[in-house]
Order: sequence, then C-alpha cells, then structure tokens
Amino acid sequence: MKYDLPEDQNEVLPNILRLQSPHKIVLSEFEGFLKAEIMLTESLTSRTRFNTSYLFKIHKLALKHLYSFAG
Repeated sequence: MKYDLPEDQNEVLPNILRLQSPHKIVLSEFEGFLKAEIMLTESLTSRTRFNTSYLFKIHKLALKHLYSFAG
C-alpha cells in the first residue's frame, strides 16, 4: 500500500497542502478533477484507450497537487 489509512476513518488523509477541513479537501479534489477533465478532453482522440494506465493518469493529474501517492 502506498499510504497508511488513519486509525480513525473520520480523520482526513495526510495531504501535501496540509488541509484539515473535509470541505476544503473535497473542494481541492473537485478542482483537480475539473482541471484534469479539461486537459484530457482536449487531448482525447479516437485512439485514446481507457485502460488501467489511463485511469492512473487521471488520478495523478487530478490529485498530485494534494496527495503524494496520486497516480
């Protein structure tokens, strides 16, 4: 596993921005996925394959600003 889960599942995951508010974390994740969607939609072609590698790419693009384990 790339990271340890908090003992209390109500705790927030450790993150690069050191956010503690679940609301702020959700907003940061949402913004990251919006940016990733825009970037990936612009580069989408008929040859794009939605496989595991592509899903890892989405995860990394969307969350690398927040989590060291992204991707």
